[in-house]
Amino acid sequence: MQIAVAEACGSSCSIGIGDTKPRAKLATGFAKPAGIARLDRHNWMPVMAGRPTGALWGVGRRTSAKLSARGINTVAELATADPPERPGTDPFEVSDTGRVHAELLRLPRRQRAVLIARYYDDLSVEQAAELLSCSESTVRAQASRGLQRLRDALEPAHSLAEES
Repeated sequence: MQIAVAEACGSSCSIGIGDTKPRAKLATGFAKPAGIARLDRHNWMPVMAGRPTGALWGVGRRTSAKLSARGINTVAELATADPPERPGTDPFEVSDTGRVHAELLRLPRRQRAVLIARYYDDLSVEQAAELLSCSESTVRAQASRGLQRLRDALEPAHSLAEES
């Protein structure tokens, strides 16, 4: 591929290989200039552990500053950190994560992908759109529809739990 680019354009390129698009993007950065790098679940921690959290795709300076305030400065520290406690922030909080997971799997593929990108991977609308190769308005619409479907599916269980 690099030879073809060089012959066609007269310039070099770097190639990043990953088991996810964000890892491939990071690998491309490691490959510069004009190299090839692989980043996947097998070499993720050896390669990334000592790097600052800002080296992660999608983690900007504001998120890095918030993590640093919690004493989390490296990818390894982030990987082993306990999630922050945020009691009462989710009106549809369900103690059975298996039920939430099952309902998430029932969503249409696009809605499920958007919700995972936005709320599990904590990507911005712009980043999710790039990752999923769709427009930002599609991300917003699919997230809204997917969240509503989850609320509708989980709300009866939530209401019953409150009544007992």
